[in-house]
Order: sequence, then C-alpha cells, then structure tokens
Amino acid sequence: MMSPAIRRSEALMALTAYGQTIVDARHPEVPFDSKPRGLTDGQLDDLQRQCAEVLVGIRREIDRRYGVKTSLSERGAPWERGDYAHWIDHRYKVRTPKGQWFVSEPYLMDGDDIVDLARLVNEGWDVLIGAERARWFPGATTAVELRRGER
Repeated sequence: MMSPAIRRSEALMALTAYGQTIVDARHPEVPFDSKPRGLTDGQLDDLQRQCAEVLVGIRREIDRRYGVKTSLSERGAPWERGDYAHWIDHRYKVRTPKGQWFVSEPYLMDGDDIVDLARLVNEGWDVLIGAERARWFPGATTAVELRRGER
C-alpha cells in the first residue's frame, strides 16, 4: 500500500522537525540514525524526494542570482567522443560569467570510474567532485564537474 504523498509545506515542517532531531542527536538518548518519528518508510521516501525538490529550488535561485545557466548541450564534452562510462548520468553544461563546464551526476561511482576521471585529468581536464553541487537529486547524486584546465 502506497503512502499518500506529502505536500511541500508538510515536507518543510517535517524537515524542520527532523533538523531539530539532528540537533538533539548530540544528546546520547537520541540515536544519530533515528528517523522522524511517526513516518512510514513510504512517507520517508516521499519526504526525501520533497526535500530534494526544495534543494533544487534553492540551487536554481542561487544560480539565477549569480547568472548561472544550465543546458543539455554536450558540444565539447569529454564523453562526446564516445568514451561513455558508468559515471556519466544526468549530464548537462553549466555557463557562468566566469566560464563553462560539463557536469555528470551519477548515483554511485566505483574504482573504474575514478580511473576514467584520472585519465581525463591527464588529458588536461580539471575535475571537481562534490555532493553539495548536485542539481539532479541532491542527497542521492554527486556532481562531477569537468572543465578544460588552464595548462
């Protein structure tokens, strides 16, 4: 049986309550891995997705304020030449007044993926990996940013 979807306002209230739970986790009587009390697993999944949507909205507003634009254009991307790998997922291009770069947001990376990225570094690409930059599904994907290095 599917749980009813949580509305955005309920998600924000639950997120605030869960944030308080995390703060309270400094006390030994509250386990760090506890989930918000009273929510089913399905509701927790809904909450995670709603929170990700809130984070995406925040990222879009930050991008708008700083003149950041994203597109699905892949012209010039390192994977354009056909070297597709496991880590190439949810890909896009980012343009800012300071330059442009390509982004892939995989859910998971393994050793072979790291070897691919090291090869790209050797070919003159700068590689930056950071979960806080994820736009696709914050909390589940990790942004892998690639730009041509200044060598």
